Amino acid sequence: MCESYDVDPDGDLLIILPSTEGAFALWNDSDDLEALPDVPESDPGVGIISSPSTTDEETPLASYTSPSPLHLKVSSKHLILASRRFKKMLTGNWEEANIIHQDGCRHVTLEGFDPTALKILLDIIHGKTRKVPRDLSLEMLAKVSVLVDDFECHASHILQLSYAMWVSLGH
Repeated sequence: MCESYDVDPDGDLLIILPSTEGAFALWNDSDDLEALPDVPESDPGVGIISSPSTTDEETPLASYTSPSPLHLKVSSKHLILASRRFKKMLTGNWEEANIIHQDGCRHVTLEGFDPTALKILLDIIHGKTRKVPRDLSLEMLAKVSVLVDDFECHASHILQLSYAMWVSLGH
């Protein structure tokens, strides 16, 4: 079964996020690298960070797992305005720009991103500010930041306002 999230019910682009299993960042109290859990090297969203004050209960594994694919219906116009990556992808001579599927949408598959962070970023880009959490954990702020960097959304003023709000609340 697939989870659907309509950021823009009239959108013309379907972002497909396959099911994800993995950690955003692994925390390890020891300096012994052999004590780290086994993680496939091909997992694109995994980094290893050592923190002196993290316990096993704080390991951020559960929030990055999505057992089923996520389909997000969005406006390509919003993404083109906010993201240099999507502008290149959706206006160039790429498959994502030129093929319209039976559902009437173009499709883009993204891998290695946290589903919750992706929903937050897309809600911000589409001006759905009432859906955007007023407070984020440091981990979620990092996950949104990874997306902003990957999508090249650095110049988006609405993102700057959200970051200013989150940072002023203590992050």
